[in-house]
Amino acid sequence: MEILRGDKKHIAACLSIARGLPQYFNERGIAMMTEDLKKHRLYVAVDFDEVLGFLTIMYKNEQVAEISWMAVKPEHQRRGIGSALIDHSQRVKVRRDQAFGG
Repeated sequence: MEILRGDKKHIAACLSIARGLPQYFNERGIAMMTEDLKKHRLYVAVDFDEVLGFLTIMYKNEQVAEISWMAVKPEHQRRGIGSALIDHSQRVKVRRDQAFGG
């Protein structure tokens, strides 16, 4: 498994994961997530081109960021994927203009 910077090609897989977790994400949340996946920094956990989980970060300014969305496929939970996504996001340092601009 590797953690990659997500892009447009990963959005459908991320939404599919969220839809598979109705106990955490309702339709209103999915609608908000759809927009945020286009705007926030996206990281995906991938194994052989399969997206196993994702995490998005919203940068509020150069020093403050928050995790806006995070999910792991149910069949891959409890295997450290969520922890790996969080660890990766903490190691990545990004300037504010990169965070908002791509």
